[in-house]
This record gives sequence, C-alpha cells and structure tokens, in this order.
Amino acid sequence: MCFIPRLYVLFQDYSISILLPSADQYDIEVGHFDQEVRNAKRQQLLSNVLMVVHDAYDTMLMHLYSNTVKSFKTSLEQSLNEGREYDASIHLCSQSCLREFDEGCEDAAIQQSGWNANKFRKRLICNMLSEMMAKYENQITHAIGNTIESLLEASERNTWALVRDVFECNTEKAISEFSDAAASFELRSSEIDTKFQHLREFARNLLEMKAREEADAGRVLKRMMDRSKQVFDNYENSISWYKWTTETNLDEIERKALSKSLRILSIMAAIRYDEMPDQIENVLYSSLMDRIVLNPSLQKTPMEAELDPLALDTWEEVTVGEYVS
Repeated sequence: MCFIPRLYVLFQDYSISILLPSADQYDIEVGHFDQEVRNAKRQQLLSNVLMVVHDAYDTMLMHLYSNTVKSFKTSLEQSLNEGREYDASIHLCSQSCLREFDEGCEDAAIQQSGWNANKFRKRLICNMLSEMMAKYENQITHAIGNTIESLLEASERNTWALVRDVFECNTEKAISEFSDAAASFELRSSEIDTKFQHLREFARNLLEMKAREEADAGRVLKRMMDRSKQVFDNYENSISWYKWTTETNLDEIERKALSKSLRILSIMAAIRYDEMPDQIENVLYSSLMDRIVLNPSLQKTPMEAELDPLALDTWEEVTVGEYVS
C-alpha cells in the first residue's frame, strides 16, 4: 500500500564506511598504549564521528517520515475510493505504512550509535490521528451545524430539547466511530479519553458558535417581527375583514403575536445544555406581555423598577457560560 524508496540502506552503509575505518585506523596507531586509555579514547573518537553523522541521520528519518505521511494520505484516499469503510481503510493503510516506516528505520539504523526512531514514529502516529480527528470534526460540523441552525431559526417550544438530541446523538456517533478506527494504533486509555474529550469540546464549541450567531440582535428582532406578522396574516386569511377589525379580535391577535415573539426571545436568551428548567419565558411574559398588553400606560414605581428582573445582568437558574452574549 505504501511505497518508501529504499535509500536508507545506502545511508547506513555510508555511515558505517566512516565509522569503521576511523576506528580501525585508530586501533593500529595506538596499539602500544594502555588498554584502558585506548578504549576511552576510542569511545571518544566514535562519539565525535557519530556527532557528525547525527544531523544526517535526523534528516534521513525526517525524509522517511514525510514520505510515509504522503503515502498514508494517498493510500487512504485510494482505499476509500475503492469502497472500503473508513475504519477498515484506516487499519489497512496505517499498518502498511507503519510497517514500511519501521523497515526504513531499521535500514537506516547505525548499530554503534544506540539511536532509535521513536520520536519520529510517535510523530507519524500523531499525524495519522490528526487526520482522523479532522475527518470526525468535519463530520460533526456537517451533522450538527446546519441542523442546529435550522432549529434555532424555527424557535419552537421544544427547540432546545431537539438541539440537545442532535448534539448528543451526532457527537457520540463520531466518538464511537473514532474509537473503532483508532483501535489500529493500540493507544492507552488516557490517550483515547483525551481524543474523546476533544471531540466533545469541539461539538460544544460548535453549538455555542451557532447559538451566538443566531442570537444576534438583528437576526432575533427580524424573526420576532416575522413571527408576529405571520400571526396577523393567518388571522387575516382565516376570518372575515369585519370580524378581523373588531376591537376584541385585535386584542386577541396582538396578544398572540406578542406571545409568539417573546417565545423566540426566551429561546435565544440562553443556551440550554441540559434539561434543567428556567424561568426566562415566564419572566419575559410577566414583565413585558402583561404590562404592554393589559395596561400599556402603567408606569413602574421606583420600587418596581429596582426589582425589575429585566434590569438585572443575569437570569436565575442560568450560569454565565450559558449566556449567548
């Protein structure tokens, strides 16, 4: 599945061609010295030579790493185009490319150095996992983003219950699929949990972003006006003009239109992450609807103004993190 050029054996041969002749020449020239001194100086010579080769070794492994990343992406795309499931494609391509990478590292290894390619291998796995995370982030964005936007625009009484269902269902679906695909990498449970938490936070941030976009004052005001107009239009189309213009019916229509508008405002006032009830709708109705509709001329006393819940910066039973602005 992966193809990595076998230039690494040449690098190993070249490195050994530097190390061994240097060591052999040293052994010939210092044969008359004390054994302990000879060994110490020989080790120092090899260390100095290895320092020269080390940068080239890192460059070689970086080349191997880059080639493997490209091969992984290419082979993954090809496997998906052939109709394989994503988790099966991940398993096939990751194992093939990791095997090729390990063989390349073995070919380039210098026995006398004691170096290993663990940091490059970990980096490679991290890159593969990042590729997977991006895939599931996109999946969450497409599954949650548009649906939540539509639900918030509709602003019906059960909006937040529906939003929570969409949020939880699609987030857990992405986590479950990621778990299946990540099984190929034999990650520690703590690493898996970290990835799960990242996807949950990504989905939550997406929900917050969509909620704040839809809670823009201009958008909310427009929806409130549209909903109010819809109520009047429905009455106009359903009853005769004579009945529609009577004072009783006008009061009824006005009250219903305001009620529908305030419902939109109450829905967009806060993000409901859980099923805990709040009093936002009741507060809006009691503070605005009754006063405006039942007695528009009623003025607040100083004490009433001081106790007005709409004058506060917070809502009861709503945490700061749930505010949309």
